[in-house]
Amino acid sequence: MAVVLHQSEDEVKSYLNPTRRFPVENHQNYSLTINAWSNLSSSYKSNTRSFLNQYTLRSSALETPRRYAKRRLVAQAIGTPTTTDVSDTDASDTGSGMRTRRGTKRSAAVASATPTPDELEMVTPRKKKTKPAPSLALQQQALIDESIPDYSPDAFATLPANNTKCLKIEWKGQPMDLSLDANLNKLHPAEAVLASILRLPVFVYLDSKRRMFFEKVQRMKHGKQFRRTDAQKACRIDVNKASRLFAAFEKVGWLNDELFTKYL
Repeated sequence: MAVVLHQSEDEVKSYLNPTRRFPVENHQNYSLTINAWSNLSSSYKSNTRSFLNQYTLRSSALETPRRYAKRRLVAQAIGTPTTTDVSDTDASDTGSGMRTRRGTKRSAAVASATPTPDELEMVTPRKKKTKPAPSLALQQQALIDESIPDYSPDAFATLPANNTKCLKIEWKGQPMDLSLDANLNKLHPAEAVLASILRLPVFVYLDSKRRMFFEKVQRMKHGKQFRRTDAQKACRIDVNKASRLFAAFEKVGWLNDELFTKYL
């Protein structure tokens, strides 16, 4: 920044970026001139225009007729004129340079008008009717595809009645509390322990078991073996949980071929 001190018309002293203090002979005869535009780059104006071009001017003329009508009716209801109903006029020439807003006769008439019920209906948003959420039991029931035949072995006939740990497997995390599940009575106690460990709601467990044994029978019909990867593809749950189900069912003999020959 350049600093120029003018003492008189004949004598001009210039100090460019002084590094030390300098004496002023008669400070009353000096004037300080600062040029704020001296060190600006040549691209200053183009950069400023580029910055301003990022913003757009929104005008009431761009509003759709329906949106303007709603805004006008709201203004009528609260007694406030809209922006298009007032005009900007210059204030009286007092030297202040200020501008005032003056409402027209039309704006006063509009503000005093009482909107009709049909007009208020256009302004007042309608509340959407929300359907009550289905119960957890209905949500679980919707998971099961009834078109898939259920070839699952009878748990109450094939598992010991008093053994709740015959299907138990290792799994990370805390077991899920199924005591409040309305469909818990459809499971053998050992199955309830397995579903709780894998954090599967009752109907999710039943759906996975139905899909797994259906795939088992389909592969037997084509003379193919039923492997762990086939179980993972058949179930609609995490592949690791499907793998644990396969291991638990295999441990109690539920994957033996003789249990499914009657379906071939």
